[in-house]
Amino acid sequence: MSHSGFGTFIYFSIFLVNILLPFAVQAQPENSILDVSAQEITLDTIDIDTADDLEEETCSEEEIYPEDKTESTEIDECFLSFLDAPQKYVSSSVESMARNMDEFFTTNRDFYEKSGSYLSLKQNVLFRERGLIEYTSKVKFKLRFPNTEKNLKLFFESPEDKSPYNISTQSENTPTTIAEESNYILGVQADSGEGFGWKYKPTIGLNVDSTIDPFIRLRFSKEFNFAKWNIKWDEVPYWYNSFGWAFDSYFELNRKISKDNLFRAATFAHWKDETDQFELSQVFSMFHTISKEKALSYYAGVYGESEPKVYTTHFLLGLNYRQSIHKDYLFIEIKPQISYQKINRFHAEHSIQFSLEMIFKK
Repeated sequence: MSHSGFGTFIYFSIFLVNILLPFAVQAQPENSILDVSAQEITLDTIDIDTADDLEEETCSEEEIYPEDKTESTEIDECFLSFLDAPQKYVSSSVESMARNMDEFFTTNRDFYEKSGSYLSLKQNVLFRERGLIEYTSKVKFKLRFPNTEKNLKLFFESPEDKSPYNISTQSENTPTTIAEESNYILGVQADSGEGFGWKYKPTIGLNVDSTIDPFIRLRFSKEFNFAKWNIKWDEVPYWYNSFGWAFDSYFELNRKISKDNLFRAATFAHWKDETDQFELSQVFSMFHTISKEKALSYYAGVYGESEPKVYTTHFLLGLNYRQSIHKDYLFIEIKPQISYQKINRFHAEHSIQFSLEMIFKK
């Protein structure tokens, strides 16, 4: 698949999202995982009368029409100030919705990064075409030692996912080898600093396998709201003794489509000095809240590499249904997917995965 095929699929994905959005917006469940009713102002309740009241409270008649002539710019600023509260609400609710969705699906790279000690046990059963069945178990954990220095946190954790920034990839369906399961990371992480509008967090540690592999990692992150969009940007350079330098770049756009629907566009690029090439991905996702215990995400992704030229390695279409079956720590997942891989001449490969996950955390 050429570079043009890569671009064609992105346009097709955008078209697909536009087709599906009206159907997602129609669903309005009574209970929502993302309960934002506690906000001071909700857009649904801002009617004409309320807007008039806000306008009257903010700008009195004397302020708008003073005895001495007020410049038109000052009048406009005073008159439109009643929009400040709704705008602030929309921006904060998009950010809150994105964070809550990430925590519910536990797929975002920030969830485990920012949480304290945790343990996740996940059992997967994958059904592929031609009757193939695969059973995999995944253990994710992170232990933070409370008695270490406040600004330096000692931690011990399971290895990172192969594609930690790709929110929906085929990696969940890839069996983990024994060698990969035996890798563990012991490190020291400093508290976040801030400069030039970016937050940074340095980490130094050891990747413990049959050999000990020292590493250094520095994560730069930036998050801000622009109009109705929540934007996240991460840049992560790191060095491992075994393969040298590597670099991850991640850019994410979130937009709240309705009370229960969140749209996300995630762009990821990975470069490694050892291969001197980029691994690229673009994923479009829609998260839909069904109830307090149930949520649904559907996505379209395209993946590629940069050498010898930029080309597509595979496409992915999928859906992920996740439900809490007991309180906030026991979940089930159903994940049907269709994968089109270059190695198989982009022939459609269907699969469905059933998962049971238990999470231990504060």
